[in-house]
Amino acid sequence: MTRQYSPKTFRRQSPNPVLQQYFHANGLSLEVDWKCLTPRRIDSLFDASEVPPDEAREAVERDCRQVFDMATKRGRLVG
Repeated sequence: MTRQYSPKTFRRQSPNPVLQQYFHANGLSLEVDWKCLTPRRIDSLFDASEVPPDEAREAVERDCRQVFDMATKRGRLVG
């Protein structure tokens, strides 16, 4: 079964603390109130991740797609 990548869905399925660490580690200081995000309400995160320059956004999407491609059904169920 083929899965389709969606940036918004990927961010919803990713733990917010992990996303925060990723953006921080990559020098992307997003204007997001991380404490107010919930697993389903990530619109402010998604909007803020569209602000950085094209090169940075493309790098983020490339990384997210790689993680998505490595994920399996079993991997999503464990943890």
